[in-house]
Amino acid sequence: MNIAMTMTVARCPYCVSDDEFRQMIAYKDGRFVCNKCGHLTIPVDKDFKCYCPKCFEIQALDLRRCG
Repeated sequence: MNIAMTMTVARCPYCVSDDEFRQMIAYKDGRFVCNKCGHLTIPVDKDFKCYCPKCFEIQALDLRRCG
């Protein structure tokens, strides 16, 4: 694992703690998970799509707009 990866901080786009977005938990395989809502991100995989309840809801709204 390289040093840049260990210093990466990811924040959940949905959850707020105090006055900033909530920091996500980092895993050794490069995943970051929000321990409040379950949002998942993998910064090294640009094609990854999260299917947590919040992301699913946003994707469903986008589909309704198109159709």
